[in-house]
Amino acid sequence: MRKALYLLLPIGAYFFGAFLSEYLGKSIKRFHFLRWDTVLIGIEILTVVVLGFLPAKAPDQICQVVLNFICSMQFNTFRQMEGIPAATTFVTNHIRQVGHFLAKYVRHHEKTYSSRVKAHGRLILFFLCGAIVSTVTCRFFEYRSIWGSALILLIVFGRLFYADISYEKDLLTRVPHGH
Repeated sequence: MRKALYLLLPIGAYFFGAFLSEYLGKSIKRFHFLRWDTVLIGIEILTVVVLGFLPAKAPDQICQVVLNFICSMQFNTFRQMEGIPAATTFVTNHIRQVGHFLAKYVRHHEKTYSSRVKAHGRLILFFLCGAIVSTVTCRFFEYRSIWGSALILLIVFGRLFYADISYEKDLLTRVPHGH
């Protein structure tokens, strides 16, 4: 019974992450300064930095529940890439999409299918790069390797922040597709 109750924690964290990202995503626009996706990347950076400071003896479940929460927020917030539905936290769907659109392209030779293959292929490539970087950082930094993701997130945050205050400033009030 105790184990069954424990399983409610990561599931609850995932549920609450989706709820909170949906709720805050709409509320943040009132400030007309940063888009919700930029704010979320900032939250992710803070989260992985804090998790990196946990002692090695800390229960793994702490990271699991916190990352379930953050990944749910990310999955719910980043639903599209270049107008194409995309799951940013899972690679398996992109592998399926490449196969699906490659078959359509071979059959019909339409540019739309080719561009979808390339878009999903890029996401697979990014996942692969992330796996390689994670493997290398784990080897050298062990429990602090999570900070490698903070570095990548910092680059993403910088690009989103710059877009929010400059060339995409007029998009601050736009509701993201899928919300």
